[in-house]
Amino acid sequence: MNKFTPQSNKEFWNNYAKKSKDNPHGAHSDYHVVELENRFIINELKSKKTFSLLDIGCGNGQRTLMFSKFTEGKVKGIDYSEEMISEAKKLHLMQDEAIKNRLSFEIEDVNNLKDSYFDTIISCRCFINQPSENDQIKLFNTLYDKMAQNGSLIIAEQSMEGIQRLNKIRERFNLEPINIRWYNLPIKENIVFDKIKDLFNIKSINRLGTFYYISRVINPALSFPDEPKPNSKINEIGLKSEVIFQEMFGQNCTFEEFGAQLLVHFIKK
Repeated sequence: MNKFTPQSNKEFWNNYAKKSKDNPHGAHSDYHVVELENRFIINELKSKKTFSLLDIGCGNGQRTLMFSKFTEGKVKGIDYSEEMISEAKKLHLMQDEAIKNRLSFEIEDVNNLKDSYFDTIISCRCFINQPSENDQIKLFNTLYDKMAQNGSLIIAEQSMEGIQRLNKIRERFNLEPINIRWYNLPIKENIVFDKIKDLFNIKSINRLGTFYYISRVINPALSFPDEPKPNSKINEIGLKSEVIFQEMFGQNCTFEEFGAQLLVHFIKK
């Protein structure tokens, strides 16, 4: 197993970029999760006007481009992986002039941001690629300083507590625990969120509990002892169920305790 260091993490994402290239789902292997994340983020973008947006850990830029369609001003995507930004800039060249003039991609470290005062900052798994809880807390503080008054921070991350709750249920079905990848550090909400409670209010939160319970408990239990397939029919049902529950009952719907995702819209205090 590789040891998590800033350098090993960067090397991993550079190598990943060479393989994934223009994958529209970015770096996540479960495209159902990405679709639900995008749905959450786009709904939150629609709820406000954004004239300056920063996408941190933007990867190949595919999702940044999508988010730009729901803003009215400049959009900047940054990543410290040179290979990821190389793919993002290829994507940029393919756009029409109107998009090119609003959208840019740069090699940049989130801990040393050049520009400041964005209306909205988006993070899709940038926090869980930080090496420690202290680094995650530090990143929240860094972004707070770069946000405009009443600015938005919208994150799509993973919850350590959510994974632990799922694993307790999986154990009852004689399933192996969900392994955490060496380059990821899911957010411990009871620690990290407590440290940032004076910086942000929470406008919206969603854990994708319905989808996770179906795809990470019911699907593998039905497949056991074989490995479940991410593109299985039941996962498609899980995706549809998550959307239906959200539409009928709102973001905080059934099975929320079993969601390993952490989709949150923070508002700067």
